[in-house]
Order: sequence, then C-alpha cells, then structure tokens
Amino acid sequence: MSETRGYPVGSVGDRAVRRYIVTGAPGAGKTTIVAGLRDRGYAVVGEAATDVIARGQALGRAEPWQDAGFVDAIALVQRERELAPVPPATGVEVFDRSPLCTVALSRYAGPPAARSGAAST
Repeated sequence: MSETRGYPVGSVGDRAVRRYIVTGAPGAGKTTIVAGLRDRGYAVVGEAATDVIARGQALGRAEPWQDAGFVDAIALVQRERELAPVPPATGVEVFDRSPLCTVALSRYAGPPAARSGAAST
C-alpha cells in the first residue's frame, strides 16, 4: 500500500483505491455511518467484533468477549479483511474500524476480566 496526497491507497489493476477507516468511541454511530455509505454504493468492510462474538457463541461460549484471545481474534479478522482483494469497480473502500482501533480500545478499556477467582482478588 502506498500514499497519495496523504491518503492510503491500494491498487486494482492500474488504478488507485482510496481507503478510509471510520473510527470513534463505542456507540458513536460508526456502523450506522458505514451502513449508510454501503447503501449509497460504496464498498465497505464491516467491523469484526460482531462476527467474532457470533462465532464464539456458535461454538458454545456464552460470553466470548471474556476469552483471553478475544482482542487478538478481532484484530486478526480485521487484518484479513483489509488484505482481501478489492472488487474490480472500487474507487473508494471504507472500513468500519481497523486493527489499530481494536488495540487502542483494548488498551484504554483494559483486557477482559479472567473468569478465575484470581482475577477478583
């Protein structure tokens, strides 16, 4: 990936794709904004936490966000989505969060509490 006029770009064939990341505090409306952009025809990459939670619950974990590797799993899915091929007609791609957003939120909020008794002492 390179930069053009300060914006990160990728390429599809011989043309540049401008990529934007929507970030902000929990509940700020990021996913709503990204959904609106999708409705207007922009290529969007959805946030990963919801999918990681759904996958964990499908595997029988009631609260997968309590798992020690939860933040890492989100960052991995986000990174995979960032590296996925861009559809051919894409000029702008919008990401609902990034791995950096996940790491920053994790550091701000702290790691999920362990379920062992040691965490409560």
